[in-house]
Formats: sequence, C-alpha cells, structure tokens
Amino acid sequence: MLAGEMEFGESKTKITKTGAATISFNEDGSEANSSELKIKASTRSKVLIYSGVPIREEVALGGPFVMNTKEEIREAFRDLQLGEFGPPAVKK
Repeated sequence: MLAGEMEFGESKTKITKTGAATISFNEDGSEANSSELKIKASTRSKVLIYSGVPIREEVALGGPFVMNTKEEIREAFRDLQLGEFGPPAVKK
C-alpha cells in the first residue's frame, strides 16, 4: 500500500499505508474457471499490484540482490565492486 487503507478479498483483510500482502490463486484453475479479487478502499488510497506466473525456482537473498544461488549473489557483489554490474551507462 502506498497510501490510505483498503480491504482485500472475501475476508476483507485490511491493509494500510506501507503494508504488503501476498495473494495466492488456485493453481488448478483454468481460463474457463476465472477468479476475482474484491478490493474496497476505506479512504483515498494508492495500491501497487504485481501479477505473474510462479517460476518455481530457488531464491537466494543477499544485500540488495535476489538470485537463484549464493554463488550468484557473490558474483553480483564481485561485479558491482569491479564496476561491471549491469549494462554500461549511456551518456545523452
């Protein structure tokens, strides 16, 4: 939640500013069996909702990095320290 207060789902779960929630879905569902998310704002509100298909991969966390393994985390820190992390900066 970026601002305000909202209620989510049939349970009317309240989330307020800076709050976060994970909403799951029926993995056995199909296009023919659609689902619906009910949202009700209690006050003037802003919310950011992300959606995606689960990738079912291992997750490793380290500092600001999220990768699949601890070795990938170490490589990311090494690249960052060497100035090789990410694409080269482009001057305009």
